Amino acid sequence: MANVYEPEFPSGAGAGRALERAPERSVADVVKDIVGNIQEIVRTEVRLARAEIREKIAATARASAVLAVGAVIVFYALGFLLVSIYNLLSLAMPFWGAALVMFIGLGVISGIMIAVGISRLRKIKPMPERAVAVAKATVEDTSAAAKDAAQGAMNDAKGTVEAAKRTAADTVQTVKESMQTVKEDAKWSRNQNR
Repeated sequence: MANVYEPEFPSGAGAGRALERAPERSVADVVKDIVGNIQEIVRTEVRLARAEIREKIAATARASAVLAVGAVIVFYALGFLLVSIYNLLSLAMPFWGAALVMFIGLGVISGIMIAVGISRLRKIKPMPERAVAVAKATVEDTSAAAKDAAQGAMNDAKGTVEAAKRTAADTVQTVKESMQTVKEDAKWSRNQNR
């Protein structure tokens, strides 16, 4: 029989390597791995945000402690002021001068401490900026990778469909040629039998 289809297999030194391909993974497996990776990335981002928030809470606590000490000293300063005014007005004795000096000294110290505490509190930004920036970048990278993977899967699927179409067309052509050969053989055989 002429025109019989015989598939071509690689031969020669590299033939074995051509047939040894990594097992192909299904789209579901790939998507499952992507989802698992995204979940791990999100967990890591949450851990980073927690660590950043802990740092900011510690800085806030230190600044608040300075502020609280300053506020306590202000109360003492007010107490000395009241004592000074009382002593000044009621007794007009020399010990009120010492109380007034104490008030001024404590007032200056508490003012300095309150100013330092407020300036430290203003420097602290409660938003975990590094975690947010990394999370945004991760989302962008993941989106781009997912789009690329989806496009690659679509291209692979299109290629597979095209290859299947070509194989089907080749098979149909081979069947037609075989049928033609059978018809010709049958016609020849009838002519020989006459």
